Amino acid sequence: MAIVQFVYTTSAKMNDLPVEDGQIIFVPDMATIAMDMYGQRFYYQNIKTFETEAERANLAFPNVGFYYVEETESIWRWNQRWAKISSSSNSSVIEAEKKEDFPQEGTNNTLYYTDDGIYRWKDPSNKYNLIANANTWESISD
Repeated sequence: MAIVQFVYTTSAKMNDLPVEDGQIIFVPDMATIAMDMYGQRFYYQNIKTFETEAERANLAFPNVGFYYVEETESIWRWNQRWAKISSSSNSSVIEAEKKEDFPQEGTNNTLYYTDDGIYRWKDPSNKYNLIANANTWESISD
């Protein structure tokens, strides 16, 4: 079974991200998805974005390619049929320089981290809650 890791990053950090087979990298500021396979990184830039799953499902004549749905943070591919290549039911991790760079609205199944700490989105309060503060982290050694 192949291990797939979903990564959310910015174009400024792409060169720092090592190629690792199984990574699917979403780069919103470039409107790009990159996939690491066979020791190489492949870029896909013709990505249609929908706000809701209903919009995607009601598309009358989809073209072969990739589609991103903001509502579910899911990536789909159309090639004669819909195939979901990411799952909003899996936990994911989003990195940012500072908390203010997180999406305006988070999702409950995602961890958000900065150098200062790790956060989770909390419904119904609709805010990011600090769950691990970097100042209290303890190094683990052999």
